[in-house]
Parts: sequence; C-alpha cells; structure tokens
Amino acid sequence: MERRTPLWNLMEYFQIFFPTGYEVTAVEEKGVVRRVRLHVSNPATRASACHSGPLTDFLDICSMSDIAAELRKQLQRPHLLLVQ
Repeated sequence: MERRTPLWNLMEYFQIFFPTGYEVTAVEEKGVVRRVRLHVSNPATRASACHSGPLTDFLDICSMSDIAAELRKQLQRPHLLLVQ
C-alpha cells in the first residue's frame, strides 16, 4: 500500500523557491498518477501563475528549480516598450 504524503507537508518546500511575500498554494489533482497544481501569486503586483504536473516533477529539486524560475518569470512586472 502506497503511503501518501499530504500536500500541506510539502508547502514549506514549495515556498522556499519563491520570494517572501509570494502566496503559494498547491492542490492535488485527481488521477492515477499523483498530480499537483501549484499556484503562485504576488500580492504586490496582483500577478499570478500556475503549473500543473506529476508530483515527482515537483519533488525533483532540479525540476522544481526550473518550474519555480518559469513561474517567477511569469510574475514579473511587465516592461513597457516605448516606440518612437
């Protein structure tokens, strides 16, 4: 029998990949393979982003680093391009 770790036990792990002040939540998706939807928001900019994938992707620190980098990139303030 598989022992399932509750996602709330992993929230501190998820949080360390993001700056203080970012709101991080995780929801387990139904299915044969354990899947997670990680939602991150920056209250200062009201931007939010999410990533969904197998739990194993999030538990692999290299993969999680890549996921977090992509989410942080999506949360950056948009830069305005001035055209003359």
